[in-house]
Amino acid sequence: MSDWVRAKIENAPKLDFGDVFNDSVALFKKSWLHGLIMQLVIIAITIPVVMIFYFPIIALAWSESIDGRYNEEAVEAYLSEMPLGMIFFYFLAILAIALVSLAIKTAFFRMLKKLDENEEVKTGDLFYFFKKEYVGKMILMLLVTLGLSILFGMFCGLPLIYAIVPMSFFNIFFAFNPEWSVGDMITNSFVLGNKKWLISFGLIVISSILASVIGFLMCGVGVLVTSAFTYHPVYVIYKKVIGFDN
Repeated sequence: MSDWVRAKIENAPKLDFGDVFNDSVALFKKSWLHGLIMQLVIIAITIPVVMIFYFPIIALAWSESIDGRYNEEAVEAYLSEMPLGMIFFYFLAILAIALVSLAIKTAFFRMLKKLDENEEVKTGDLFYFFKKEYVGKMILMLLVTLGLSILFGMFCGLPLIYAIVPMSFFNIFFAFNPEWSVGDMITNSFVLGNKKWLISFGLIVISSILASVIGFLMCGVGVLVTSAFTYHPVYVIYKKVIGFDN
């Protein structure tokens, strides 16, 4: 199904770091507001779940406070005696948040393509993958991502540094090839990541640093605006190497 992609990757021209970066900046000028909305939507979904988890702990710490200070022993006792059912519920809640975040970030790549081609973009586009036909693949992709992160992270972190690049392409392959199997998405992500590893790694690092520094200079809140910039080099590389004429 994806042989044409591998052929394009193998025959891809050499990418220029400056060209990819400049194209990413130009696209970010069009997409920054939508990137901000994406972050706010994810936060809005995450906060209620986090509050459900932390509110009982905070309430307990204050109710058992000593001289106006948190009672750490009471909190530790609460956590150690937490029923397995509650632990399982929190675990599922965390996975649900991760799954929703994955679906939204994947859809954001489709929004970038529309903005890049000067097409109309709606906030509802962020929920493109909130459909039952994608749920199974999204769950499998999430589990594979977590599994690989844990596996590579066990070896002193060095394999994880390598894997950051191909894993960065997981979402974009899903975004534009949702009919593929998860195995094809992951395989082609590693093929592209290996072929363009150095430039991809450099752009991911630079874009992450710039997003953090500029966001910090904007009183910290600016990170919500700049953090989405890290997706743009991945999109531009995919566009230049594979394109959308499949």
